[in-house]
Amino acid sequence: MSKIDFKTIRVNGTELANVLGLSNMRITQLEDKGVISRNADKQFTLSEAVIGYIEMLRKKPSKTDANYEAARARKMEAAADIEEMNAAKRKGELVEIDDVADIVQTEYGIVRQRLFAIPNKIALDVFSCENPQQVQDVLLSQMNEALSELKYDIGRTVDDDQGDDSETVAEDQPSGMGRHLPVSL
Repeated sequence: MSKIDFKTIRVNGTELANVLGLSNMRITQLEDKGVISRNADKQFTLSEAVIGYIEMLRKKPSKTDANYEAARARKMEAAADIEEMNAAKRKGELVEIDDVADIVQTEYGIVRQRLFAIPNKIALDVFSCENPQQVQDVLLSQMNEALSELKYDIGRTVDDDQGDDSETVAEDQPSGMGRHLPVSL
């Protein structure tokens, strides 16, 4: 029986993948990382490829490796941060920026609408004024009313701009309803 010289056996990528139990893509990745390399004939020397793969596996960080521990600690800190944010959100101490942007956009629309309505609303009142002070008082009254729409009261709802002065308590509304910001803001 002749002796097999394993140092001379050459295989292609698919054959090496079969020997190592890997995919062709993983063989390409190992080649790109320099773990294994092809010869001039574009094939792998089987023994060198197996040795390179085994050495790479030995160098993989173990659970006692400092890098592994640092990565694990970062992962745990990130999970704790997420849990803290979720708790703060449930307590009403933290809000989604999209929610705040929606509220600000709604407020802007209300104030814009109110300011544009002032001339039509006060035309007759201004016409009947006898002096500039009365004109100023009428204008200030209407501007204060329009700008008061920006002021957040915990119990105020979207229905306020239809002249309904009724108030509802924030806790009575389903989550995400109304125009309420957390008190801490």
